[in-house]
Amino acid sequence: MYSFSSPSSVDSWIISRLKRGDAVPLTIMSMEYARERNIKPQSARKVLEKRLKLLIEQGIVERLSTYPVSYKLKKLLKSFLLPSSKNFRLNDGFDLSLNSHISKTLGNSANHNQKLQELRKKGLRVITLANAFRQKGLLTAQHKVSIRPGTREHSDIAFLYKENVKEWDRSVMVFMNDDEEFMIMNVRTRFNDKKKAFMNLIKSSTALDNAFKKYKNVIMITLTIPHIFPLVYPIKQNGKIIGFIPLQDSIITKLKTDMMAWIRKMWKKEDIKVFTAYEYHTDYTLHLHILIFGIPYLIDWNRKYGRKKEDALSYYSRKYNIPLSNAKKTLITKYVFTALLDMWLQKILVRFGSALRINLLQAYLE
Repeated sequence: MYSFSSPSSVDSWIISRLKRGDAVPLTIMSMEYARERNIKPQSARKVLEKRLKLLIEQGIVERLSTYPVSYKLKKLLKSFLLPSSKNFRLNDGFDLSLNSHISKTLGNSANHNQKLQELRKKGLRVITLANAFRQKGLLTAQHKVSIRPGTREHSDIAFLYKENVKEWDRSVMVFMNDDEEFMIMNVRTRFNDKKKAFMNLIKSSTALDNAFKKYKNVIMITLTIPHIFPLVYPIKQNGKIIGFIPLQDSIITKLKTDMMAWIRKMWKKEDIKVFTAYEYHTDYTLHLHILIFGIPYLIDWNRKYGRKKEDALSYYSRKYNIPLSNAKKTLITKYVFTALLDMWLQKILVRFGSALRINLLQAYLE
């Protein structure tokens, strides 16, 4: 899936030499290379100049505007990755309080970790690592309920996205083993590699095809929440931002988790499989399309419920005050399920609001 280009021995020598210094003059490199290869300095300079030109074009080395002519390794997305690394991520810890300084050690302290772990235990998703483009995007989105097309924020985030893709396109990863042998690989993500995106599509399509062949029954649920909550919420420690919570994302994801727990309890004897499609709208709000394989409908009407062992129709109609006159089971199911979703959502908002010290429930009720 990936295409590796193996550098020449000269490339490996250059990268290894530049790795040991911030900037190395070409004259010094030529003398050292000539001495190691037992050739004339003039010949060494010609060989190095040719390979340095190619490495500059590949975005690995940059020439400095100094005298004498000097070179240094370009700041890669990650300077060096171990050969065992399988997934590339452009990540930096960040302190965004001033939207400038990036702290490489931020988030490693016990106090930071403890606070972030407590939030995660509550079910909140926490972003503590992000590249420079995503950092600015998060800053743009913080405190916004939604960001609609045509607004300045929407344009700014769209610009950051395009610049991020450009950065990936012109960046490389360098792999080094214990013998200081190098391999170079272009950065490829589903955003800048059509083949990766296509393979993801094929994987999802195959999973759905197999599920429809295996299961007789399937139902579809679309989950959404009111767009009255901030897109992202900053986490601060001593006046500094140490991370962000995608709040709408966290709420709807927890809502799905609670919903699926109820469905699995309702149909505990059935083999249930779930396929979820995450859809972000143009205003950056999220809703979920959920296919649940293995059940014919949400409520098992043949079961007995409650202490009185009532039939499902009587039990849910009484519990949620749903009139039975001429009501079909499909409509009653809709009323019952809406009431359940509302109950779960309110509990989630109380839980998250308590952790963040904001009254999310009041905003929802109003």
